Amino acid sequence: YGNVSVLDNRPVYRKSVEEILDELVAGIKTIRYILISLFLLVVILALTLYFYNKRNRHYLWGLRKELKKNEEYFGQKITEVKKENDSVRKENEFVRKEAHLHKRIADVLGKSLQEEKKEKQKLRTVLEKSIGPEIAKELISKDSSSHYGAKQEITVLFSDIRGFTALAEKTDLWSVQTLLNKYFEHMARAIGKHKGVINKYMGDAIFAIFNAPVKIEDHLLAAIAAALEMQKELHLFNQKLNTEGVKPIKMGIGINSGEAIIGSLGSSSRLEYTAIGDTVNLASRLEGEAKDGQILITEFVYQKIKDKVKAEYVGIFHLKNVEKAVRVYNLLSLK
Repeated sequence: YGNVSVLDNRPVYRKSVEEILDELVAGIKTIRYILISLFLLVVILALTLYFYNKRNRHYLWGLRKELKKNEEYFGQKITEVKKENDSVRKENEFVRKEAHLHKRIADVLGKSLQEEKKEKQKLRTVLEKSIGPEIAKELISKDSSSHYGAKQEITVLFSDIRGFTALAEKTDLWSVQTLLNKYFEHMARAIGKHKGVINKYMGDAIFAIFNAPVKIEDHLLAAIAAALEMQKELHLFNQKLNTEGVKPIKMGIGINSGEAIIGSLGSSSRLEYTAIGDTVNLASRLEGEAKDGQILITEFVYQKIKDKVKAEYVGIFHLKNVEKAVRVYNLLSLK
């Protein structure tokens, strides 16, 4: 009975098998389509990656070339910078050595200048005490043209103690020296007060210059004022000598004004700053003729200052080594 049922149902089973087969075929077709699609997709992706990689390889290759160029460029620049740094370092080393050398030279020069300055100061001190600060400054000055001599308007004053030889013979030398030093102190104060410069002391005589090396606006009047001041100082000094029981000193003065040569005179081993010329000689001759208390001037000088001084006519003098006779006046005071 059972077998008959199965046989009776065969068409139904057949149909089911066919459906299953159809479904299998349909499934296989679907899988085939999927596989084909996947294959195509893979091919497309592969082609895409291929072309993309090819493009990237080209870009990367260009980039690599560019990087290589940059590497060479920067390498060259680094080399140049290193060379420049080496050059700068060498230059700095040279500058440092040169600076060190200059410093050593400067130190040596500095010491030399200091020593020279000290020596000059010593020389200046000695000269100031012996010939006065103004002349000392003139002689030490390197730029002074007066070293070689220069013609200049000056006024010259000579003074001398009257009867000094007889006084010296009756007095011991130390006392004479002390007396002269005190006398010169008074005379130097009077001359310096009116900006005169004592050029030298000659025994008991004084040689003073006005307007050299120190410029004076009215040097003739300054010399006249100094001479009158010297007479006042001598009067004060004689009062002191009188209290000490010493005979008074008598003094004569001669003054002249005009052109003279001012500068250094002497040998290569010893120079003396002084003034020479007829103006100086005439002043010296006038001083030699001056009596005690007299200040002798020429008529030429008197005419220059007659409105400012009081003077008396003394006479006509035939002076030694002076060709023409000279009219001479004795200066009494300033007006």
